[in-house]
Amino acid sequence: MEGLIFYFICSILIIGLVMTSGHRRKLVLILIGLVIFGRIQLTIDHSTIYLSYVILVLTSFFYVSFQTFYHQLYILICSLILGMTYSSLFIIQIYDPASYLFKPFIMISLILLLILLILCKKIETRVLVLLIGFSQGEILNYLIFTSINLNYSFGTVGWLDSISFIFFLMMCLEWIKRNIALFLSKKQNSKAEI
Repeated sequence: MEGLIFYFICSILIIGLVMTSGHRRKLVLILIGLVIFGRIQLTIDHSTIYLSYVILVLTSFFYVSFQTFYHQLYILICSLILGMTYSSLFIIQIYDPASYLFKPFIMISLILLLILLILCKKIETRVLVLLIGFSQGEILNYLIFTSINLNYSFGTVGWLDSISFIFFLMMCLEWIKRNIALFLSKKQNSKAEI
């Protein structure tokens, strides 16, 4: 079922963010908005745009506007790399026989996660590059598909599945990294006491 991963990860994040401090209420409202408006479509000149796509693009541009100029430029370049890679992999999956053996969004997600880990060091930058890069990749896919007279929809639930899966994997890796650092610091402290 398309969208199941997105709804599952959003519900986990909403529950987790509600139980933490109050300054994360904006993120909870954004996630609830994505869940509510995930299936609402806007049709503009034979183009179907899902409202969740518009919410994510506006939210990511809002957060990028608080960065310095050079950091904005870095985010733009990294998201262009990610968007072109997403678009290339999305088009390759149509003709790839391996997509019959594996779920295509898992292959795309793992490759794009690797690129994100290589390009960005901070988790906040990774999230912004992920959102903007996927948005740019959707625009590039739209341009490619309309040039061969095929209909394409922006921000489908499958698109949200890929984003949420990469985000979930990114958070798991961040959690593992923090726990390893905590374990190593405790180990060094115990050696220092001896």
